[in-house]
Order: sequence, then structure tokens, then C-alpha cells
Amino acid sequence: MSSPRWGHSSIAGGFRTVALSFAFQRPLDTWARWSTVVPTRSYVRVDDHGFEAVYGPWRVASVWSNVVGVQRTGPYRGWKVAGPARLSWGDRGITMAATTVGGACLRFREPVRGIDPLGVIRHPAATLGVDDVDAFVRMVEDRIEASAWDGSQKPPDHREGGLVPAVGAIWRWNRRCVAHDQRAVEEVEFPTLDRAEDVDDQPVEVGSGPAFHRRYRTVVRDGVLGAEDAMAAIQADPNVLADLDLAPFTKVRGTSGEMRVGDRYVIEVWGPWKGAVEVVDVSPCSLRLATLEGHMESGVIEMRTAADASDGEHAHVAFTIESWARSHDRFLDVMYDKLGIAKALQSEMWSIACDRFVQLLQGEQVGPLDVSTERAG
Repeated sequence: MSSPRWGHSSIAGGFRTVALSFAFQRPLDTWARWSTVVPTRSYVRVDDHGFEAVYGPWRVASVWSNVVGVQRTGPYRGWKVAGPARLSWGDRGITMAATTVGGACLRFREPVRGIDPLGVIRHPAATLGVDDVDAFVRMVEDRIEASAWDGSQKPPDHREGGLVPAVGAIWRWNRRCVAHDQRAVEEVEFPTLDRAEDVDDQPVEVGSGPAFHRRYRTVVRDGVLGAEDAMAAIQADPNVLADLDLAPFTKVRGTSGEMRVGDRYVIEVWGPWKGAVEVVDVSPCSLRLATLEGHMESGVIEMRTAADASDGEHAHVAFTIESWARSHDRFLDVMYDKLGIAKALQSEMWSIACDRFVQLLQGEQVGPLDVSTERAG
């Protein structure tokens, strides 16, 4: 798997958040999936404040002032790391790893929660089987050295969408005023992706049910940003387009404040709609995302900005979200195409993104949101 990119660039005078992947070694990755550990949703996020490690349903987090040491450990025997997160009955340490190569063991001043959802068992140490162990150890050592103990500090925690906002989104979409063009077509032509297929890719070929081509488009007049500046803001943080209670973006590979090919995000919608995507193309006025294992769809999502026609002194900027996809499996096909629940949730999520784009530019929306849907099959 690709190693993470490390960076120490400044954002508002602080350290950028760096997200990196766990290493998943065959056949241990299969055992991990059987234990509900989806590799594309498992990650470690590091900033100047602390770290957060998410390994399927298990999570460990701490501020750096609570970390008293770190060292490389391993190699491990396969049976000791295969499957779910592991609890050591000797010292109550937790191990989150799907590789025999090795990991980084962090020791804590005050034990942290992790193995059980109620936090009854506390861990004095955590072993993380990350991709680049040596780089991670060096980063942790730097953070420990720079930190000072403060028992009142809270560990990092990523945002997740909730059930109530998801239900509300479905309700609002069915009452939203949009210009929606729906039509049946013989075939949906999918974009060609110029990339090497990875083990956790989820291309359209593995999808189920009919193919959909969907487009959401809004035009903003007299905004404070042009097309390139607006896209730069989106690439720096896609959450400028998100309702953080419904579908926040969590970066799980790469460095915050930028977007590069190979970076990964999890769109944290509640329930089975949560999905991972990888950046497969970036330009000054566009970005393209491919779905990864565990996403509700198999396909491609593209966002782009463009200078639109103007009327006299009024400059226009158009924003378009376009997707080509099929449902990932039969269950999601029923929820999306047959019952329309997932389609309504997705439609409102991307409609909100268009609303947020208007707010980002601080301009005036020209006409209603334009939505088109082509269904083939």
C-alpha cells in the first residue's frame, strides 16, 4: 500500500493534521474484514494536540501530554493480530494491527478507553500497525517532547453524522424546490480512470442494479471568489460544503489544508451510507473522487467550478457536482432505486453542498438549483 505523506506546514499558525493508513497484510486483511474492520475506514490522525486511531468499530485517542513513550515493536505472529482489536490479558494493552511486520507501541500516563464501548476496561498502552512505523514513531516522539501535562485536555475526536440529521435530510429533499430533470437512457457512459487498481478499489463493475448519471448545478452572481479560488478553498477543506451534523468529511490519508491525488476521505453519514473515497484527479478548477470499499455506491464523483456567462457588470461562477455510479450491493440498490431512501439522502447532501457554495462565495444564487438524473438499466 502507499505510504502516507508527512508534512509540517502551517495552517493558521498551527500544525497540520496528518492522516495515515493502517497496514493490511494478506491474508490478515480478510480476517480483519470478517471482524468488521474495513481498511478504508481505519486510520490514525495526528496533530499537535494529540492522536486518534480508528480501527473498524474500535477507537483509541489521547492528548500528547498523556503519552509517556513510544517504541517500535514486532514482528508479530499472525494469530496474535488476526481479526479484531486485541486485548492483552497480561497488561491490558490494546493492539490494532493487521500486519506481522510490526507496529508502534504508545504508553500512557493515564490509561485510555478502547476495547469496549463503555470504557470499562482502560489500556495503559496501545499498539498501532500503521503503514510507515518509523515515521510515525519519530512524529510521536516530537509531539511528546513538545507537550506539557494538563489533565483537563480532551483527546481529538472526528465528527460523525447523526440519525436525526439524516432523517431530516430525507424529509427536506422531498420538499426542496429544484429544477429536476429525470429521464431514462439506454446506457450511462462512465469516465475512464487512469489509475492502478488497488485491493480496496470499488469500481462500477462490482456494483448492483441500474447505473445512474446525476448532476447538481448552481450559479452564483457577484461572489467574492472566482472559480479557481473557490475550488482552492474546497480542496483545502471539503467541509466548507458540508453540513457537519449530516455528512462531515474526515481526511484519513494525507495532510490537511491541501488535496492531492491519493488522498482519502470518509464521508461520515450515519448508518450504512458512510463511505470512503480517494482523490484520483485534481486541477485548479476540479477534483474527482473514486469510491472505495464500503461506500454505498460504486463509481466516480466530480466537483468543478467555472466562470459562467455574465450579465453586464455581474460576474457569474458555476458550481457542478456530477456522479456516475451504481449501488454497491442489492440491499443498497433496494434502498436507493426501489425505495428512494438513500437517493433522497444523497440528493439532499449534494444539494446542501451547492447551498454552501453560494454561502462560500457570499453572492446571489441565480435561479433554482438545477438537478438532472439519467437512469440506465
